[in-house]
Parts: sequence; C-alpha cells; structure tokens
Amino acid sequence: MRHAFLDANPPNVLSHKFAATHGETKPTMQAIKPLDISLILTVGCYLDGIRNMEAGMRRHLLPLALCIGLAGCAAAEPDYSGSYVGGDDTALIQLQIVESDGGDIKGSVSVSAPDYEAGDIASTTKAISGVRRGEQFSLVAHAKDWGAPDAPLALEARGKSLILNVPATGQTIELASMDQSQYRLRLAKLADGLNANDVGQLPED
Repeated sequence: MRHAFLDANPPNVLSHKFAATHGETKPTMQAIKPLDISLILTVGCYLDGIRNMEAGMRRHLLPLALCIGLAGCAAAEPDYSGSYVGGDDTALIQLQIVESDGGDIKGSVSVSAPDYEAGDIASTTKAISGVRRGEQFSLVAHAKDWGAPDAPLALEARGKSLILNVPATGQTIELASMDQSQYRLRLAKLADGLNANDVGQLPED
C-alpha cells in the first residue's frame, strides 16, 4: 500500500474537489515534500547545536569570571609599606617598613632626640623584621651590639596610622604616614629646642 505523502507529486484531493465544485483547478493545500522535511530537520539540528554551544560557553565562563572576581578581592589586601613618624617635642620615632607578599616585614626604626651637650640631634637606627597578620604587627628591633638583646615591637594599624605599644611604660604612640620631606620638617622643629635659651637652661658646671 502506497502513502500519498511519500510521492514526489502526490494527488491533491482537496484541489480536485475544489475544481469539481467551482469549475477550476486551484490548490488549497500542499503536502510537505521529503526534501522540505529534511531541510527542517537540518535547520533544527543546527539551532540546537548553537544553543548547546552557548550553554557550554556559559558553563566555562562562569567559573572563570568567579576566579577573576576572587583574584580582584585578594588584590585589595592593604600594603603598609612606607614611612611612619610620631613623637613630641622631646623625641621623634620614624618607622620605615617594606611589606612583601604574605605579610613579611623588613625595615628600620629610628629614634631622634636633642643632644644639648653636643648641640645637635642624636639619632639611633636599628633594623627591624617581623610579620603582619591582619591589622596586628609583630616586629623585632635588632640590636647592633653583639650579644645585646633584641627589642620586640607591637603595632596595630588604625586607618593610615600605626599605633606603637611600649610594654615597658604602657605608652601608646601614634605613628602617622609621612614622607621624607615632612619628616625633615619635624626634625627641624625638634632642633629648635637647641637654641641659646634652651642651652642656657642646662645646669652650669
């Protein structure tokens, strides 16, 4: 038994019925040819392939975007490398630190104070090392003299400043971020105490 939709030119029953009624041959419906079915299936498979490819790209790009976002968050970790200065009219402390990956700290600490007998500013500098964990610094000022004890330094970051805790006296000294030109101005102000009036206040022999 042969089906009409498999013929290349199947008879159109509706067309013959229309002609018998109205006296003319005008098709009102055309059967889908096998070639048309093949074309529809081909286009459908092509569109499905595009959709699957887009879905696969989204699955691969989402983890990549997440990794980039996490890397950006990790890069936001603060770096406290720089110069920090604090003190009063009797002494100045300058802390210079270089922070590397992982929070390792290297640098130096200097203490400057007026030396009235010498008529100059006396400074002592020691190398420091240690680590930073979050906002807490655990540092050591290394003694210059062989056999002399090292001095521990405990600092805490507060905004753009570092707070130095002095266990021996219980003092806290704020060290503000400061460049070298500003530090020299602070030293010049400290040296103002070495004028004639201040020297005259020293006890006479």
